[in-house]
Amino acid sequence: MKEISAVIIGKNYSTTLGLVEALGQAGYCCGVVKPVKEIPRFATPEQKSQYVVRCEYAVMNDEEDILEKALSFRQKSRKIALIPSDDFSASLLDRKLDSLSESFYVPNVREKAGELTALMDKYTQKQLALSSGVDAAACFSVEVSDGKVTIPEGIIYPCFTKPQASIGLSKSYIRKCDDREALIRHLTMIGRQQPCTILVEEAIDVENEYTVPGVCVGSKAVIPALLKKHKIGSGKHKGVTIRGEVQSSARYQTLTEQLCRFIESLGLTGIFDIELLESKGRFYLNEINLRYSAAGYAVTAAGVNLPGLYLDYLFGKKITPEQLKRDGMIFVSEKAELEDFEAGYSTFRNYLRSVKNADIRFMTGINDPPAEAAFKKIVWKTAAKRLLKR
Repeated sequence: MKEISAVIIGKNYSTTLGLVEALGQAGYCCGVVKPVKEIPRFATPEQKSQYVVRCEYAVMNDEEDILEKALSFRQKSRKIALIPSDDFSASLLDRKLDSLSESFYVPNVREKAGELTALMDKYTQKQLALSSGVDAAACFSVEVSDGKVTIPEGIIYPCFTKPQASIGLSKSYIRKCDDREALIRHLTMIGRQQPCTILVEEAIDVENEYTVPGVCVGSKAVIPALLKKHKIGSGKHKGVTIRGEVQSSARYQTLTEQLCRFIESLGLTGIFDIELLESKGRFYLNEINLRYSAAGYAVTAAGVNLPGLYLDYLFGKKITPEQLKRDGMIFVSEKAELEDFEAGYSTFRNYLRSVKNADIRFMTGINDPPAEAAFKKIVWKTAAKRLLKR
């Protein structure tokens, strides 16, 4: 049996497969822990990958079961890496850092349990960004509960609301409110559903959106590219990157250097993803994902293997970041594009055209036939389901 060097923990098969493919191309085989509500009838693409040695199912949102399955990969002879591909898993591993660190390499902030989870707070992220010289929209933290809301003074209208925490809150809470009355109605509705903290921020006139994958190892951040979004998801997949363009960070040298200094100041060791908004020539921090994102595979396919660099660092290999080889390439997240079709926001013809016209695809053309075949089954099942509904 091939030796496992990393265990990927996450629900989204596209995000997990991106990590698996990147690590496999760097010479590392993986295990997978897949949290599910119920065991699926058919294996999903990441489970079928030629680089996956073993996959374990865990009960969705059951911390003890997820940890038990992760620990089943523990090796006596050496430490291996645990890599989260969603926020729930990232927070869980961070909070259990002390008990896991003897057997595993775990993403962390200053090697202190709980610090990475604390940094998932979007209000905290924006305050730290501003103190580091990175622009961020004016924002306020608002507690809502039992339909009771106290609106702070100074909010600029129109404004946007979003969950302040990255875990466990609905994307339906993201909304533009044109005035104080609309904001009160929306926050009151949220408070009746569940007590939580909502971030209320100034609505920027957004011209472009970017996701910025990177890795921080040895107190040094690496950002090889910005991914300019051309199409994003709608409905329950609001904000998810569907299609975009890989742009070398050399085009944005000053911005990239500023972002690297900011990430380095956080004390992070791990893979990250920064969301940026562009307005009138200025870039504003939207949020930081302190884990790998699905769009990250576009950078791997364009010539810089960030997950591979991360594991090279953990295993004491010499780190030699490469330059982006394929600047300007168009990428598509087929899973996100398929979900856009499934939800009725697009047609199957548009899906096929989008996939055909992309230079980089996340699920097909990746030189991993078993994973590709598993995804094609999902595509045709989805198309048949939509046809029957019509």
